[in-house]
Amino acid sequence: MNMPSAVINLFSRNGAASTGGGRAFGAPSPAATNASSVLVEKPDWEDETTDRLRFLLELREGWDGFDARPIDLDSAMFGLKLLNFILPKGARAPKLSPTNYGGLQFEWFNRQCELEIEIEAPYRVKVLFVNNLENKVLEQSFDYEYGLLSDLLRRTLSWEEPEANASAAA
Repeated sequence: MNMPSAVINLFSRNGAASTGGGRAFGAPSPAATNASSVLVEKPDWEDETTDRLRFLLELREGWDGFDARPIDLDSAMFGLKLLNFILPKGARAPKLSPTNYGGLQFEWFNRQCELEIEIEAPYRVKVLFVNNLENKVLEQSFDYEYGLLSDLLRRTLSWEEPEANASAAA
């Protein structure tokens, strides 16, 4: 199965999946009304993420040796839109894994914390955030409000490894 051009071109930033600014998820940006005069760089994480997603969309039923379903295309497109909405342009790419029921899981981790975002279906998102420093765990489901996701992601991406902090201080 080839990835549909709608998925490949999702990152055109025509407003449908652009980031932040207080707009609702999926709302067009003011610049989107005159998109022909706007040039926006693609996010740093885009190539790695879309390459992995192309591979995952090729998985057939039973890809796990049992009864796993193929990745749902609508869930994949929603996941990419969500990433485009919550991830800063310079963020590192998530680890991307399939779920056995046709969903996707995005994961970021370091020694201090881990964040897992699971796309069960479009607009059905589960989050697991583990703060290893404070031994705290947050599990939450989301249907439409993704502000907390952005906050957790910024927190995860902003923590550096202790070695990096030590070398920066030297």
